[in-house]
Amino acid sequence: MLLATSTRYGYHRDELYFIVAGDHPAFGYPDQPPLVPLLSWAMNALATDSLLVLRTPSALAAGAFQAGFSPDNDRVFMAQEIDAAILEHPRCTFLPRVAIDDVQARFAELDLFVGMRFHSLLLAAVTQTPFVGISYDVKCTRFLAESAYDHWIELEGLTADGLVSVLDALADTRASGTSALGEAVRPRFTQARADLAAAIPAFAHSPG
Repeated sequence: MLLATSTRYGYHRDELYFIVAGDHPAFGYPDQPPLVPLLSWAMNALATDSLLVLRTPSALAAGAFQAGFSPDNDRVFMAQEIDAAILEHPRCTFLPRVAIDDVQARFAELDLFVGMRFHSLLLAAVTQTPFVGISYDVKCTRFLAESAYDHWIELEGLTADGLVSVLDALADTRASGTSALGEAVRPRFTQARADLAAAIPAFAHSPG
């Protein structure tokens, strides 16, 4: 199914990034090891502008994962292997599936958020939801640092005491600090949406 529909939409931005990164071979990149960029570059070199060839390795890998680990899907695998362990803790739960249009409203309902994915940190900032960021890569670090946000910690230096310290500091200043962050990020968010709207026509006419 993945291969059959692989040419029905143009390049994803990550695919273009992988091809360009692979054209500059390295033992690793700021946000990933070398395999995917080198493989993407090789597929593009083998058949330039062929989305089918470019996406074949990932489709095969996805098929192998589904067949080898879960006959249904990766969500079932996660439920079998991880969910039960999480739910052993009485204060942990899972949110029901949330429509994308409701995500911002859900963030705004939170008293406090701890996250490490870039998009979750961005949503928390835009909705002015008090949050502690755990940065695991360059894009998260740059976002938090350039936004002059104080309540975050590098994943490599994460400890229980360090996390509690950041949480305590956020509790003392969360109203003023989070409001200022929201004001700083909202113009960037608006500009990103405008840039995306301007780029869509170009992607719509990409090869494949």
